[in-house]
Amino acid sequence: MNKPNAVSDGVPLGSDTLSPSLRHATNYYAWIAEQFQATLGRRVLDIGGGLGPLLDHVVAESREILSVDLDAGAVEEIRARFVDQPSVTSRVCNILDDQDLAGLIAAKFDSILCVNVLEHIEDDAAALRAMARVLPAGGVLNLLVPAHPFLYGTPDSLAGHHRRYRRRDLTRLVEQAGFSVQRAYFFNGFGAIPYFLNARILRPKSLSGAVDTQIVVYDRYFVPVLRKLERWGRPPFGQSLVVVGQKA
Repeated sequence: MNKPNAVSDGVPLGSDTLSPSLRHATNYYAWIAEQFQATLGRRVLDIGGGLGPLLDHVVAESREILSVDLDAGAVEEIRARFVDQPSVTSRVCNILDDQDLAGLIAAKFDSILCVNVLEHIEDDAAALRAMARVLPAGGVLNLLVPAHPFLYGTPDSLAGHHRRYRRRDLTRLVEQAGFSVQRAYFFNGFGAIPYFLNARILRPKSLSGAVDTQIVVYDRYFVPVLRKLERWGRPPFGQSLVVVGQKA
């Protein structure tokens, strides 16, 4: 397996898939975690855990978490990050590999957390079917993906995204995989505006530099306000899309 900055067959892995400042975007990841706290169980499979900043807001004494990733360097970083948390483990794993999948099924998880990962998988339908096989009846899929195909642009390409999602298309995929959709809504409504500017007008050449500065400012000053606003009502559009599905 590759180290965090390595690229396999031209596909970004690990830290190559995100802006450097995202790993420190505490407010943003706390906001994401808030969407799923009520539906995460006691045994959680975190798919595509990356460098682990989301898990900082998910770890709980009553919760066991296995974080899996294709990138060995990312797995090593999560192990180091949670070295004092025996309830958090991490390993290299590919849910589309039959042997890896069999091991996950045997581990008996009650919920899956998959945040900003599905768009990186070419065969997303197969990935969702694999997730359904991991969970027992009643198990819960907690999913966040980038929204709106019209927002697709250079940041998506640089990060290795195959697509962005329409709500109706994603809910259909989730249902076809064997889940009953409990919730499906747009998230981070205001964030779609600066994202559109970057994706379709500014077209940055890397995920660092100006993009990195924007993330720091957005996380520090905008996210706390937007988090409060979206508790009052869901926006009609958003940078991301949240779907919660229950295994039939």
